[in-house]
Amino acid sequence: MPIFSFGQDYLIKGNAAFKIGHYESAIKYFSKYENIKTDPDILERRGLAYFNINELTKSIWDFTQAKKLGNNTPSLYLKMAQIKQHQREFDQA
Repeated sequence: MPIFSFGQDYLIKGNAAFKIGHYESAIKYFSKYENIKTDPDILERRGLAYFNINELTKSIWDFTQAKKLGNNTPSLYLKMAQIKQHQREFDQA
């Protein structure tokens, strides 16, 4: 019988919370996920959760880390540009 690791449990709970718009809970679970520092997709998702609760500095940090790990999705770049525009950093946007 397979046993879920705690990391996978946090990932499942984080994804479920994210899906229904409970972004603060999603952030809490994603942050406890043991592989988040090496998972560009979960970093992007946590960044989106931060974006949705207006924690823009934390959001841009997660997006930057996801990008460094090879995440090149158009939605990532769009959100990064929106944050920079909101912060009035138009050249970087």
